Formats: sequence, C-alpha cells, structure tokens
Amino acid sequence: MAGFLGLGPKDLSHDFSYDVNQTQYNTDPRLDRSYNLLNSQGGRLNTMADKFQRTADEFLDPNSSWMRGNRANMSKDIYDSSSQQGNVLNQMLAQRGAGGMSSLISAMSTNRAGETARKGYEGLLNQGVGYAQNYNNMGLNALGQATSAYGQGANVAQGIDQRATQVALANSQAVNQRNQYANQGMYEMKAGNAARGDAFNNALLGGFTSLAGSAFGLGGMFGQATGDVYNQNFGPHNVSGSTN
Repeated sequence: MAGFLGLGPKDLSHDFSYDVNQTQYNTDPRLDRSYNLLNSQGGRLNTMADKFQRTADEFLDPNSSWMRGNRANMSKDIYDSSSQQGNVLNQMLAQRGAGGMSSLISAMSTNRAGETARKGYEGLLNQGVGYAQNYNNMGLNALGQATSAYGQGANVAQGIDQRATQVALANSQAVNQRNQYANQGMYEMKAGNAARGDAFNNALLGGFTSLAGSAFGLGGMFGQATGDVYNQNFGPHNVSGSTN
C-alpha cells in the first residue's frame, strides 16, 4: 500500500563488503638452496652407490674383465716359472750323467703348474669376494647417506609446504569472515527494511480504519438516523402528517 501511494520510509542501503588483505608467502631463499643442495647431494651419493654395486658384482663374476686378466697373468707366470724350473733341473741331471728324463720332468712340472694354477684361481676368487664385500659396503653406506640427504630435503620441503598452507588457510579464513559479515549485514538490513515497511503499512492501515470509523460510526456525520435528520429539517410529524 505504501509503495503504491509513494509513501513509506526509504530503505536503508549499505555495502558491508570490505577489502581483505591477502598475505603472500615467499619461500626463504636459504630454504630453497638447502633443498636443492640436499637433493643434489642425494643424487650424487645414489650414483656412487650404483657404481660401487656394479664394481662389487664385477669382482664376483668369474667371466669379468678383472678375473680374466688376473687369471691370464697368473697362468703365464706359473707356467713360465714351471718351464724355467724344468729346464734348470734337466741341465743339472745332464751334468751328472742322468739325461733323458726331460719328458718326465716336463710332465711333473706341468702337473705342479696345474695345481699351482688351481690354488691361484681359488685365491683370485677369494680375493674377488673380499673386494666385492668392501665395495658392497661402500655402496650401502653411500645409499644410506643418499637416503638421509633425500629425507632432509623432504623435511625442508614439508616445512615450506606447511608454511604456504598456513598462509593460504589464513587468507581463506579472512575471506570467509568477510563474506559471512557481509551476508549477515545484508540479511539484517533487508529484514530491518521489511520490518520498517510493515510497521509503516500497519500504521497507515490503522489510520484509515480510524478515519472510516469516525465518518461512518455511531454519532458520526453519516451515523445519524434518517428520522433525526428529517426532524431537524421539518420538525416532528405523526403518522398522518399532522403536527403533535
């Protein structure tokens, strides 16, 4: 009714929104350097561990270049020494008039050389196992250090992520509080405007009702009986129309 008549209180209007200061998190350059250094160190140690392990495997491989080379050198030294010893023995026997035993001496030297080579090969295998164990231990040690470096780098990264997450949550909370405040303010302002409008309309309707009651109610301008109005204008009359 008030809107139709152009009456009523003016609605309140207010912008409850406000700017929220957003915190920007920038990682400390020292943390970045530490993270990169630890990752780089972990990578180098991991590479060293792989090399140590490959070297250990090579010492355990009977067909590796190390084993083949050492066996060849050992065999050459053994048979050269055996042949030299056989020649010396033949000369000594010949000088004493016991020649003609070169075949027997050669066979004995060959057997002795074979036994020496067999023991030498076993020695090489044992030596290779020892070398392999040492390199394997170095590989495990390097691998442990690499794991430690990677773990420290992960701790640094976790700390950076935690700080960034805390800043992001604080920014989000500030925005949510702003939105909640603005929404609550708008709700209360609209409710207040509606209540003021309803109060004005009720008051206006009450005024119209009072005015109508005054005009048409008992004793009002239009509330007198017809006979009273007639008597006021023409005087009282009886039914026949004569005056009393």
